[in-house]
Amino acid sequence: MVPDEDAPPADELEDRTSVKAPSEATAETRAEAQPSNRQERDAAAAEELRVKHHRRGAYHEAGHAAARWAQLGDYCSIELEADGTGFAQGPDSGDIEKFDRARIEAEIRFTIAGPVAEATSAGIPVQFVWYGGAGQADVVKLTDLLDRACAQGWLIDREQEAQRYGAETEELLRQHWPFVVRLAEALLSSGRVSADEMRQLSRAP
Repeated sequence: MVPDEDAPPADELEDRTSVKAPSEATAETRAEAQPSNRQERDAAAAEELRVKHHRRGAYHEAGHAAARWAQLGDYCSIELEADGTGFAQGPDSGDIEKFDRARIEAEIRFTIAGPVAEATSAGIPVQFVWYGGAGQADVVKLTDLLDRACAQGWLIDREQEAQRYGAETEELLRQHWPFVVRLAEALLSSGRVSADEMRQLSRAP
């Protein structure tokens, strides 16, 4: 057999046969890219969850502070931690044993307001906050306050009165929701709102 004179040299033929078909190369490239893409998606999902949790925490603390201001005229210092937890500290937060009935009732609404504001901002039932997040600490405080009110004979039907306080708190926050939003956004921006800053925000139109 006469060799084909137009055939390429053997070493060049070897190089050509080692080249992968386009479809094979594309599939391999996709396979190599998948772990990176998955990591990016996971990171993006984690960041989205962190932002949502942080935002809920800001509205939670803003709700506490706004309810306290609306009832007592107090201006709180409010802080929001990196993990979304925080606190609203009033000037005379202290021993509930020294509170009279009006103050106990104000504290009850103040305690309920955090979970209600958080749930409202997230568009979820408030029960999810009470038993699944920052609201668990509020459950403990609310229980202590209701125990105190019952011990003093101020509550006849504990469950019915608790529902009434809840409805009153929801109405209170509806009336002052723009203020809650201003407080929450300030918290998200700087992580802290001083009593003086809260005073200024309360005067905003």
